[in-house]
Amino acid sequence: MKSISQLLSRRQSVKSIQQEDNAEPTVLAIDDESADKIFTALSLGTTRSVLTSLYKKTKTASEISDDAETSLQNVSYHLTKLKENNLVEVADIWYSDQGKEMKVYKPADEALVLFAGEDLTQSTVLDSIRSVIGVVATFSVVSVLINHLFRRFASSSTPVPAGVGESLGEVTTYILPSGAVFFLGTLFAAVVLIGIRYHQERRL
Repeated sequence: MKSISQLLSRRQSVKSIQQEDNAEPTVLAIDDESADKIFTALSLGTTRSVLTSLYKKTKTASEISDDAETSLQNVSYHLTKLKENNLVEVADIWYSDQGKEMKVYKPADEALVLFAGEDLTQSTVLDSIRSVIGVVATFSVVSVLINHLFRRFASSSTPVPAGVGESLGEVTTYILPSGAVFFLGTLFAAVVLIGIRYHQERRL
């Protein structure tokens, strides 16, 4: 049996409020007053499940109800609680063929981070998160580039004359292992980052 959400024509509303996802992680100290409200809002397992589900994919209340195998009324209760605490928001509005409005929900922030520490502040924790994301992104890009260059080099090497493969057996194609690709990419990116940091410190 198909759910209501699966029967929707999923046309975007002209009133669509979906925007580019430029949200940053919400960072809260564990003793912050706002953290108390979040702990209270997420005290029930179903509420946490709804929020976790939306971090995986934006969904309508009907889709959440199907995934969680619970009633639409129950899902609406937990969504209301999450909205009141600014943990989720409406990302878009769909209309069925009958013109029924269906709200699509998404997390209000890219991530929710709670921290505790004497010398930590919201700004320092957020800066650390940005640094980690930047380093991981750099490593990934460099790894892909190294793998691409290696494959290009291997494919452009001197071709084997006709008939040689028959006498010498199969020609082996060298492919750089994924672990080696990541290691070389990490090493290269680390050298670049260290160089940039050294250059910045010399300018101070």
